[in-house]
Amino acid sequence: MKRYIKNLLIALRGRNPYQEELDGLKEKYEKAGENVRILQNMYYDAAEKAWDAEKRESALQQLTENLRKRIRELRGFTDK
Repeated sequence: MKRYIKNLLIALRGRNPYQEELDGLKEKYEKAGENVRILQNMYYDAAEKAWDAEKRESALQQLTENLRKRIRELRGFTDK
């Protein structure tokens, strides 16, 4: 009850008794938003690198299959 009356008197004088707490929460909220942006950028970078790695892997697999096919064809010509 004592705290309620104190806050009421402060509010009647035109000041927000919770402004300090509100400012602290706002600062934490802004830091959290910045952290989210940083994490999103890191995620997108990692996803792009993974996509590039998958494309390279696919190209290497195709190259390997082409080389195997050529080797089989060459063996076919030399065995005859």
